[in-house]
Parts: sequence; structure tokens; C-alpha cells
Amino acid sequence: MSIIKVILASFASIVALFFLCKLIGYRQMSQMSLFDYINGITIGSIAAEMATELENPIYPLVAMIIYSIVGVALSIGTDKWLGFSRFVNGYPLVLLDNDKLYYENFKKAKIDIEEFQIQCRSSGYFDINTIQTALLEPNGTVSILPKAPHKPASPKDLNIKVPQEYMVFNLVLDGIMIVSNLKILTLDEAWLINQLKSQGYNDYHELLLVTCNHKHEITVYKRYKKDHAS
Repeated sequence: MSIIKVILASFASIVALFFLCKLIGYRQMSQMSLFDYINGITIGSIAAEMATELENPIYPLVAMIIYSIVGVALSIGTDKWLGFSRFVNGYPLVLLDNDKLYYENFKKAKIDIEEFQIQCRSSGYFDINTIQTALLEPNGTVSILPKAPHKPASPKDLNIKVPQEYMVFNLVLDGIMIVSNLKILTLDEAWLINQLKSQGYNDYHELLLVTCNHKHEITVYKRYKKDHAS
């Protein structure tokens, strides 16, 4: 009976986590605030406790709900009041500006020069002399403004007109037809099947990926096997 209770409580905790995450909203780790990170860890720990709490599993569930409600309340508060948002989420710190490294801000952020250089290299800047301004954002990422000579040239800078790009839709994904995307493009299954047949593909179930652009041009990716990199 204890094992059955653990199994049932585990499923209940997973369902509860799913709906609570929907309530709170989900973001990538790099987009999380400090409170989001703490809240996520705590709710996950409580969910694990709920799975093995055989006497009163309702208590961890109530705690999870409370944490989620507090998370939603803080989210609403930070959206409405800038001062409260700065208090909860923090504010950007200038790490480098006009060839000056601000040591005090490095200390506040608990980040050293080497870690700063790693983040710069991850963004494609291997020489900090090419950076005009670098800010440490509240979510822990470093935003970089390059110096003008090292800024990538855009078509506008070169007075070049380029066509507007549009979203490409998946029509077949791992052998499964995505009918909802066909409807968005005002197409149907028969059209896709005919397009595939015209390119020599008689069975879309054997295809890994089929994409379609706004001009209704499809690109087909077959399944290939390769054991290792050569």
C-alpha cells in the first residue's frame, strides 16, 4: 500500500507542478530573476517531498500553492511598480564603459574579471577593447554594446535593400503531419502530398522534416544515419 501511495502522490505532484507552472509562467533559466530561481527550486523540492509524504500529502500541496500565489503576486507587483521591481529583481550594473572597468560593480555582482571575459567571448567578443559598454543584467547575462568600428554592418549601413524574411512553418515533423500549420498557410493535406510526390516522396511518414515558407515553397529533409563524426 505504501508503494501505491508513493506512485499516486508522485503523479499528483507532477500534475500539480504542471498546472502551477502554467499559472506562474515559464521562462528560460537565463531569463529568470533571482526570486524565480529560488521559487522554482523550492517548489520542486516540495513536489519531491509530496511524492514520498504518506501521512499528509496535502500539506506539501498547500505549500506549493502558497509559493505559486506569492510568485504571481510578486510578478504583478514588479509589473506595476518600478521601485518594487528594482528591489525584487535588481537593476543593471555597468561593468565596463569607455575603456573603464568598474571594480565596485564587479564586487556587488559577485563576478570576477575572468568570468566577465568568458561571457564576452560567448557573445563573440574576444578582446574587451572592442567593447564600448557592458552591462550585467538582473538575470545574470551580460549585454554588450560594441565600439562603432567593431559593430557589424547592417544592410541599412551599406544602403542595400534586402527582402523581408518571414516565418518558416514545419509541415511534417518526424513523420507526423502538422495539420494546424497547414491551416495557418491556408493549405491542406492533399496539397502537401502532391507537392511531396512531385519531388519523389510518396510517403511523408518516412521524412524527418518538411518546412514551408510564405511563398509555399517546401524543403524536405530525409532521414539519414551517421554513426559518428568523421
